[in-house]
Amino acid sequence: MRPDKFLMRRLSGCFSAVVLSLVFVQPASGASGAWVADSASLTMTQKHWFYYSEPLMAPDDSGNRMITSVGWRFEASPHPALQAELCSTSRTRCINLGKERGQTRAFRGLPASEVMQLRFSMPGKGRLRKDVNIKNIQVIVNYHER
Repeated sequence: MRPDKFLMRRLSGCFSAVVLSLVFVQPASGASGAWVADSASLTMTQKHWFYYSEPLMAPDDSGNRMITSVGWRFEASPHPALQAELCSTSRTRCINLGKERGQTRAFRGLPASEVMQLRFSMPGKGRLRKDVNIKNIQVIVNYHER
């Protein structure tokens, strides 16, 4: 097969794929948006205790909106045993966070007015040798209209 014929066949296949994807993709219903909330810093002093961020909530009535994804971030003084979770305050869902920043779809479908909270803990018992400071706590809730 000549190179120019091969290229034309390849391009027509790509064009067909693009056209088919445009035909079968459903447009998103409703408008999209996001809200951002921050919490004050925390200082962990004890093992086996839970430390909670302030409740993180939408700045306005989120009405008829549903969560599509939730992003989070925080900064913690280094400690390999630090455990962090992101929870909806209704406690219907909590997810373990393996890192200080990321995004999840685990809360997809919940109302965008759902209040979120980060929960931190350390395994073991007793006082920590060195306090763990957690700062710049933030969630970003992405949503769409129903």
